[in-house]
Amino acid sequence: MVDADAMVTVDIIDPEGREIAKASTCVTVEALGKATAKASVKISSPLIWDIDSPNLYKARTRVEYCAQIIDEQYDNFGYRTIEFTPNDGFYLNGRRVNINGVCGHEDFSLTGKAVPDNVMRHKVRLLRDM
Repeated sequence: MVDADAMVTVDIIDPEGREIAKASTCVTVEALGKATAKASVKISSPLIWDIDSPNLYKARTRVEYCAQIIDEQYDNFGYRTIEFTPNDGFYLNGRRVNINGVCGHEDFSLTGKAVPDNVMRHKVRLLRDM
């Protein structure tokens, strides 16, 4: 077994599906080992994630070895600022937001713990309507 050099590439994709940034780095992985690759990109004027406008970006990460993609992963993320203050509570993007909650556990009895996405969407809609 030998060490391997892999190329790690991260593409940032905006909410409209356009690639807006890219970063690549090479990393050496020891045989049967792990490695951490670090890369950074700068996004100017990103769309902000907020409660009523959940702008999500995607990071597409690819690992290549010998010019072949051997792994690919997509991760969603959003740009926002958060702050907790002892006197005023929670701030999202500089705006005070009340955090409300419910004791909502196993509300849909026949689904068990593996709740389908459409059931969770329905539950979130009911909570937002409250």
